[in-house]
Amino acid sequence: MPISRIILSLVFISAPFLVAAEEVNPKSQEELVKNFAEIHQNLMAKVAVADMYYGCHLAKHGDDKGLDDIETLILKTDKDTLGQKLINCLGDDKIGSEKALNFGITGCFTDQTKHMDVKVQSEKMAQVAKAIDALGKEEKQKSFTQCVNNQALIYLQSQE
Repeated sequence: MPISRIILSLVFISAPFLVAAEEVNPKSQEELVKNFAEIHQNLMAKVAVADMYYGCHLAKHGDDKGLDDIETLILKTDKDTLGQKLINCLGDDKIGSEKALNFGITGCFTDQTKHMDVKVQSEKMAQVAKAIDALGKEEKQKSFTQCVNNQALIYLQSQE
């Protein structure tokens, strides 16, 4: 079972306990779910921009020297500042372009593999690069969306 489903299941299972001091009723549960969904959606947008910026920076500079890690970009960088950095890095390319999507996939999987041994991470990222070359835009979009969703859930959990 994917981690996102596990976390989401835990959120729905534990939601009633989050309002222990209040009487749990369908309306308050509905509100909790709505609030979670809104927070998650907003975080997903910021995570996607951070991933694209990180991947863009790597592509343009060849390394991550002078660049905050993705976690710092997500948790500590203002969303407007982050968005402007991405726009500047992309230059003439648009945020919805396939090139920006490729940057996002690179950034997202870099974050997902950060805990791995350097050699293993390098091998995984080589596989990601091959997949980027082989997949069509629609498949890339699905992969990026799933990766960003997983990241957002992890960062939501770390903020609790």
